Amino acid sequence: MEESFSEPLKDILTKLLEKTPKKRLGYKGAEEVKKHPFFKDIDWEALLNREIPPPFGKAVLRQSIDPSDLEVTTFYNNYE
Repeated sequence: MEESFSEPLKDILTKLLEKTPKKRLGYKGAEEVKKHPFFKDIDWEALLNREIPPPFGKAVLRQSIDPSDLEVTTFYNNYE
């Protein structure tokens, strides 16, 4: 994992990407994810009531992607 990532970010990514669903963060519901230290500074109630702006927005691609550049068949062939 990237060294520049904060410990809370590394931890949440690891837990969200857990292979076993019952061990995965969020298996028991969204509250489990919302309580993770990565989100410690988010006031969920104020966010829900639109009293504060979202802490992060949508990612925007700076250049278009040509679908012909993607090797989709290679991906699927590895899982046959």
